[in-house]
Amino acid sequence: MYKGEMLSNWLEYVIRQRFSELSEQEVRMMLHLTPQELIQIALKERVQQGMQKGKQIGLLAGEIRLAQRILKRQVTEFNELGRKTKKELQAIWRELAALN
Repeated sequence: MYKGEMLSNWLEYVIRQRFSELSEQEVRMMLHLTPQELIQIALKERVQQGMQKGKQIGLLAGEIRLAQRILKRQVTEFNELGRKTKKELQAIWRELAALN
């Protein structure tokens, strides 16, 4: 087996592992992209992941603020909640849920 073929097989394996939702045709297409095109795809995926995480945190922060209002607690500012990790927000939510 030639080095180029080994590298191609390895690259195909990595793409299949990282992008398991892609079809056979999409994987083959990715193997023919330039490094710059691959970087653009990876960056776009990271942005989408960041946006999804931001939406999840925003929803959780909104639920926390709503629960605080319903329970007649001091309502935490969005900016303050936005500085917390998802785990910290989940802990706050569990505390509020336990009060109900």
